[in-house]
Amino acid sequence: HATTDPLLAGRLVSADGRIATVYSEIRWPGESELAELNTVIESAQAIKQQIEADNPGVTVYLVGDVILQNGMLELSLESLTQLYPIIMLLGMLIIWYQLRSIPLIFAGFFIVLTATLFTVGSAGWLSIIFNQTSVLAVIMVFVVIMAGMVHINSNFLDYLSDGYGEMEALEKSIEMNLYPIFLTNL
Repeated sequence: HATTDPLLAGRLVSADGRIATVYSEIRWPGESELAELNTVIESAQAIKQQIEADNPGVTVYLVGDVILQNGMLELSLESLTQLYPIIMLLGMLIIWYQLRSIPLIFAGFFIVLTATLFTVGSAGWLSIIFNQTSVLAVIMVFVVIMAGMVHINSNFLDYLSDGYGEMEALEKSIEMNLYPIFLTNL
């Protein structure tokens, strides 16, 4: 009957009846977007598995904005957990190559790790959901912190080589870089 109905044939059901579309609209209550997204995805997966189990030979494909949003969220979190440590390691190796100072690398690693954890923790506390765009903020924090670290450390080493004591070199380096680093971290 669906293949002969003019409102369904060629729209929600293919002409040969092999493919059908089921459309559902999701209305978000707006309480917890991530929890609601997970509930919808889990329910859709359960319905898909039940239909395929009850109807051998039938394949169900989940598509739409909700599935796309969930897929992008999963990819973003996967990138963050797999690529970020590699980026951090490469950044630290580049810094070590430029500055040749192991203590500065460990100090920089601690600062970058602390800033990253603060950023992710603050986002969670503020109920900000990471997606493919907002996850880039974590990488941007990393880049800005690394740039500031390079400036302070390179000037510190320059002042040390000019004969200043450690505390005086650190003070001069921070004094020289405080305003530019403050502006970039706004």
